[in-house]
Amino acid sequence: CACDSNTCKQIPNNTWMWNPQCCGCGQGAGSKLAAELVSEGEQSQVSVQLEALSVPAWCQYVPDAQKQAWCRGSSASGCACDSNTCKQIPNSTWMWNPQCCRCGQGASSEQAAELVSEVEQSQALVQLQALSVPAWCQYVPDAEQQAACRGS
Repeated sequence: CACDSNTCKQIPNNTWMWNPQCCGCGQGAGSKLAAELVSEGEQSQVSVQLEALSVPAWCQYVPDAQKQAWCRGSSASGCACDSNTCKQIPNSTWMWNPQCCRCGQGASSEQAAELVSEVEQSQALVQLQALSVPAWCQYVPDAEQQAACRGS
């Protein structure tokens, strides 16, 4: 994990643990700057209206030839709004999650449009911890972790 302050200060700190460029930021980081880094995006996240999407935000990075297969998650049409899942994770991460990126303003149902995350309040109390690899690395097969989990 690294702590690229130029990148990390622009994205919500509750997503740092998943990003190889930011999972080295927070308490226990190797430098004072990395340990004390504050996301400039946190203040603006409060006023941003969540928009329902048709595919996850990361789909923009998938090659066109693979988008149909890779960008749909478990929903054949793309984004879904699984209220049981989405209410348990921060709404600032819904745009990246195929099970939640259809939640928010413009969603096809009133329930999806008005869904509220139950963890937003508790996230403010969590102390960020610097990691050696991104949090998602736990799901990568052991034989592939050295190559897949290092970032750039």
